[in-house]
Amino acid sequence: MIKHAAVSRNKNDSLFLELQEAIRQGHFPVGTRIPTERELAVNYACSRATVRSSLRKLEELKFIERVRGSGTYVRETGCREQAVCYRVAIFLEGKGTLGEDDPFYSRILSGLFQDGKMGFLPEIHQVRSRESFPWSELDLSSYAGLIIGFQLSREEGEDLNRVGIPFVALEKPEGDLSVSYVAVDNRTGAGIATEHLLESGRRNPLFLCGETSLHMNRNKICGFFEALEKAGVSADPERIVEIVPYDEKATAEIIRRELPERAGFDSLLIYGDWATWATVNYLRERGMRIPEDVAVIMYDEFNWVSRALELPLTSVRQPHAEQLRTALAILMRKIRDMHQPQVVQTIQPTLLVRRSSMNY
Repeated sequence: MIKHAAVSRNKNDSLFLELQEAIRQGHFPVGTRIPTERELAVNYACSRATVRSSLRKLEELKFIERVRGSGTYVRETGCREQAVCYRVAIFLEGKGTLGEDDPFYSRILSGLFQDGKMGFLPEIHQVRSRESFPWSELDLSSYAGLIIGFQLSREEGEDLNRVGIPFVALEKPEGDLSVSYVAVDNRTGAGIATEHLLESGRRNPLFLCGETSLHMNRNKICGFFEALEKAGVSADPERIVEIVPYDEKATAEIIRRELPERAGFDSLLIYGDWATWATVNYLRERGMRIPEDVAVIMYDEFNWVSRALELPLTSVRQPHAEQLRTALAILMRKIRDMHQPQVVQTIQPTLLVRRSSMNY
């Protein structure tokens, strides 16, 4: 559970950000005198101590200059040289090491680098276990906003909404919570991959997916079945192979147990790196050629798998860099105006056709 005390934004931070944004937007032009401490306290319904603290931060950043006996003025130096920079925490779920071979992490980092001038000072936190992650030990009040890179539980979403810290998720939360999120359209991604297999003459595809209870995987299954039904192919639940838990050893065992029971398949849509690795090796051991006997599509683009297998794999590429950039843009608007309405946006994946699914 996220403790309320850990995520509330104090009045000093709120006033500082409001004044900083007012200067940035030109409401207090360069060279003009800003209202007195007393006037600011009245205008923003806060104490003079809060005003002094906020003005002190703006002065340190060279946005303003205090002139004895005259007042406080907006400085050109700060407006020209000091970008408005908000401290943002980005929480990403994963048990491995953040690295270039993981498409989610690598493209998230790419999105950060591409938007280096967007006005954020990002800090990435890897969440290895949702149950044991020390939410309550983090001083979230020091952040202007949050990016949540996994599916929020109802409790987590309600906590964050209740305390008012701006945040944007990278996946639809559980239930019908009203939150801003930017998600990849996995339904369309699985659909276009399945359509490609069917248009290539394959009539008996299987979908090797991850945990079916997850929202993103349920969407993929819907897209898979919709494409089958559209082509007049039976949407048999036996076409779904759930791979849980997901690691190298367990995945290989599931593949060797499940695929022999589904004889006659001519194509495979496979989610994840270890599942693709284990499946292709299983097919090769049994003398099955790719793509002549079985066409293969990997959901998401794990470059290390193609390199290790020496097989150019057709992949569904998820646009995570664009996803993060869109989420950051929404978050910026929410930081500047806490009363912004919730925003829901979907980003479209891309099918990259390579040798593993070509029609021979």
